[in-house]
Amino acid sequence: MKTLTFRYANGSATNRECQLRVNGILIGTVTFAPTGSWTTWATVSVSSVAMVEGYNIVNLRVSTANGGPNLDKMEVQ
Repeated sequence: MKTLTFRYANGSATNRECQLRVNGILIGTVTFAPTGSWTTWATVSVSSVAMVEGYNIVNLRVSTANGGPNLDKMEVQ
């Protein structure tokens, strides 16, 4: 099991939510809370994510009308 950590900015006043899928399997919804500006960065982590050795497809799909956050990077631990 792995932990995925996303570095993001959300300059809006509301949460931005995305569905997280790994290798086509829905893991859940990731909530990106407001960070105060579009140039202020924060992180959010999702733990206990099943991944296979080698190549994996990680997909974040916007699930609200508000749109998604600005994503900078993703780390796998």
